[in-house]
Amino acid sequence: MKHIAKIINNKIVYTYPSKIEKQIEKLNNTSVIVEIKKNNVKRSGALNQYYWKVVVGILTEELGYSKEEMHEVLKSKFLYKKELIGEEWIRVSISTTKLTNKDFIEYIDKIKMFASQELSIYIPDPNEF
Repeated sequence: MKHIAKIINNKIVYTYPSKIEKQIEKLNNTSVIVEIKKNNVKRSGALNQYYWKVVVGILTEELGYSKEEMHEVLKSKFLYKKELIGEEWIRVSISTTKLTNKDFIEYIDKIKMFASQELSIYIPDPNEF
């Protein structure tokens, strides 16, 4: 069993705490091995689902974009690199498919902060929906 988590203030915060709690219940009074390692794997399916269903979904409903349009707007605002073309610097969106879970979570956090502060739109955490 693998679970995605983030260490915040020296504590493990699980992306889906209810799932791990159910698995822990099933293994009550048994010996287990717990391994903690840095996540360098491409993002998980659960994280991808959260992004499209919740993050992009809420903003789409509130702002009137299609999901693909909203995704492109978010990438151009929060996920880009600058390339020199001729004598001009151009912002080029980066594909989210290349992001690790850590990078994807940071991208989502930027979107949530912007939505809250600039648009007054609350986007719940994965464990809230």
